[in-house]
Amino acid sequence: MKKNFAHYISLAMLVCLLTGCDNSAPQADSADSAPEAPAEVPAEPGSVEDTEVRTIRFASGPVGGVNNTIGAGIASLLMEEHPNYTVSAEVTTGGQENIRMVGTGEADFGIAGPDMVYFANTNGREFEGFFDKQDQFRLVCTGWSTVGFVMVPADSPAQTIKDLKGMKIGVGSGSVETNFWPMLLEAYGMTVNDVKDVSMSLSDICEALKDNTIDCGVFCTSENNSSIQELFQSKDMRLISLSEEAANSIVEKHPYQIKNSVHAGIYEGVDEDVLNIGGTSMIFCSVDTPDVVVYNLVKLIFERNDDLAAMQNNASYLNAENCLTSSDIIPVHPGAEMYYKEVGILN
Repeated sequence: MKKNFAHYISLAMLVCLLTGCDNSAPQADSADSAPEAPAEVPAEPGSVEDTEVRTIRFASGPVGGVNNTIGAGIASLLMEEHPNYTVSAEVTTGGQENIRMVGTGEADFGIAGPDMVYFANTNGREFEGFFDKQDQFRLVCTGWSTVGFVMVPADSPAQTIKDLKGMKIGVGSGSVETNFWPMLLEAYGMTVNDVKDVSMSLSDICEALKDNTIDCGVFCTSENNSSIQELFQSKDMRLISLSEEAANSIVEKHPYQIKNSVHAGIYEGVDEDVLNIGGTSMIFCSVDTPDVVVYNLVKLIFERNDDLAAMQNNASYLNAENCLTSSDIIPVHPGAEMYYKEVGILN
């Protein structure tokens, strides 16, 4: 009996040695032998609902203008798609103020020309010393183009930019006055000292041309502008064209500018295309704007584009063909990049 008992004890001990008798959970012998926990992969913005309550501000432009109307349309549709978002389209004077607001955190998104955003990123030109840090703006989507207008009464003796020497010119305030107009003059060997500039809004330029209190009006805007339409319908007007040589010299020196034209038939009395330079309007944001918010905004622009274009027809240019035309000078925001890869616009 004792032998049998001892035999059973020996067997039990052997089993314990072979299988382990510890009642606690098994422990890994070392970090190397433990199975690695899967790395935490953040969910792509499109794969999860953004449930965070957010206030989003969109710096747009003057009341009733193209930029303000498109900004207001994006704001209303974004709130419709995301009830947890409160989105406002802020009325501003234009691109310079939009950049300032996004750069100082007063707005999350804005609309401006790529050249302005480029110089804001590099603390150049009108933004020299304006911001404490560089490279803080990112591309969301490039869209509708802008084009320059050099407008004179139909009976004006001026046929070229050079002929405007000594004349009184109503020049759009802001970037048109500080950047666009000097570029045109430079291409003809002139400076602002060769003309009599008066800084004015577009509406004031149009009224002054009607009243013959200025000789010429200079502005840069979308090709089909309601204020300019009304001017050309109420008074015999024409547009001064740039020469190919002048336009090429501007684009070579300022690569963020493009050659563009006001096409025949859009305005009364404009029977052939009129060459000028322009740029593209770009929706931009801060580098710190959350990826999920940017992703949702870009997704809305593409998937609700018909609705946006019904509010302002220039919104139709926010499309796959145009959306990245400024990506060579402005980095694309990661949230926008994610959407563009998802739909095959980017690889």
